[in-house]
Amino acid sequence: MDAESFNALGPMPPAAWELVSLWSEVWDAPRFRGRERVQHAALSREAISPLLKLAASCVVALQQQLKGTVQHGAYGASRELLVAAIDGGENGPRALADPHGRPADFVRALSKAAFMTGDGEYSEGLSESQLDQLLDQLCASQLEQAASLVRDPSARLRVAMEKLQAAVEEVLASPPEEGDLAAVAQRLMLVQRLERAAEDASAMLVKDNSSTEVESSQAVDTVDTVDTTESTMEPMEESGDGHNGHAEDAEDKENPLKRTKSQVAAKLKVQKVKEHQENMLKEVYDLSRTTSALSKRDVDVDESEKLRAELAAVEEARKKARNFGEDLLEDMMALDNLSGLAAEDRSTRKATLSGIEGLLQDVDTAKSRLAMLHRQLEGKLHKAEDLASKKRQAKELAKLAANAKARSNAEATPEAEPTPQATQ
Repeated sequence: MDAESFNALGPMPPAAWELVSLWSEVWDAPRFRGRERVQHAALSREAISPLLKLAASCVVALQQQLKGTVQHGAYGASRELLVAAIDGGENGPRALADPHGRPADFVRALSKAAFMTGDGEYSEGLSESQLDQLLDQLCASQLEQAASLVRDPSARLRVAMEKLQAAVEEVLASPPEEGDLAAVAQRLMLVQRLERAAEDASAMLVKDNSSTEVESSQAVDTVDTVDTTESTMEPMEESGDGHNGHAEDAEDKENPLKRTKSQVAAKLKVQKVKEHQENMLKEVYDLSRTTSALSKRDVDVDESEKLRAELAAVEEARKKARNFGEDLLEDMMALDNLSGLAAEDRSTRKATLSGIEGLLQDVDTAKSRLAMLHRQLEGKLHKAEDLASKKRQAKELAKLAANAKARSNAEATPEAEPTPQATQ
C-alpha cells in the first residue's frame, strides 16, 4: 500500500475504544509492574497498541454484522489469549500470531478470539471459516494497514513531509489581512500542531533499550484507526447517533421546535458531556505540555534523588493520562447510548464525539511517550542504585582492609620489656 493509494481513515467507534481499554488493562497486572515485578511482559503494550486498535475495530464490525447472533460487548477468549501471549506461554493452535513478524495474522486471530468460548469453540452458529470470510469482507482495510507495519515507512514519510512543506509555503505566501483575528488564530494553532509534530519526531530518536518498540507504536498512532462504520454502520453515520435517522428526521420536520420529555432529557445529557469535553481540552493540553517538558529533562545517572523525583512526576502524569482516558471513554459511551435525539442535538452529539475522539488520540500519544520515559528513568535509577551499592561495598572493603592492616601491625610489633627495678 503506497502513499497515494492509502485511504483516509476515520475515528474508532466507542465500543472499539472500550475493548482497547479492556485489553490494555492486562499489562497493569502487578506481576508486570514496578521494581518488584515477577516477570517482564513478552509483548510491549506500546509496541502492539496499533494492532489492538485495529483488532478492536474489526471486532465491532463483526458484531454489527452478526447482531442477534452474538452478544454485543462479549469478547470471548480474546483477553485470555492476549494474557497467554504477554506471558510468553501458549504456542498451540489457539495462540496468537507473532505481532512483530505477522501483524495482520495477529489482528485476525485476536478478532476471531472475541467470538471464541473458553473451551476453544466458537459461539453457537459461527465457524472459523465464516469469521475469516467476514474479516476479509469487512476488515480488509484494517488487515492491510496491519500488514503495512512490517514495511519501511520512509518513502511515505518523505511524501508527507513534502506535502506539508508545500502547504505551509502556501500559507506563508498568503499572510492574514490586518485585523483578521480568526486567520491569525488559525495560523497560531497550526504552529502549535507543527511544534507538537516536531517534538514527537524528536522523541522517536531517543535511544534506549525500548526505543524500537515505542517508535513503531508512535509512528502508527499518527494515522487514525479504520472506522468500521464506513462499511457496516452507514445508517448510524447518517443519523449521527447509531440509529436510523429517517423517521427522526420526519418527526423533526413535523415538530421542529418541540421536544418530547425523553428528548429534553437526552439534550441535557448531550450538553453535559459537551461541557465536560470542552473542560477536558485544557486538561489534555496541559498533559501534553507536561509530557513534552518531562521528555526534555536530562538527569545524570549518578543523581539518584533527582531520578526518583522525575520518576514520581512521570508516574503522576501516567495516572492522569489513565484517568483522562477513562473519563473520555465514559463520555463517549454515554453519547453512544443516546437515541431519539432531535436534529440539533444529533449534530451537537456528532461534533462532541469527534472532539472526544481527538482528545483520546492525544491521551493515547501521551501514554506512549510517558511509558517510554518511565522505562528510561527506571533504567537510570537501577544503574544509579547499583553504582551507589558498589561504592558502599568498596568503602566497606577498604574499611575492613584498613582494620585488618592495623591489627596486623599491632600483632607484629613486639611488646616492650619491663625495666629492671634497682636493687635496694
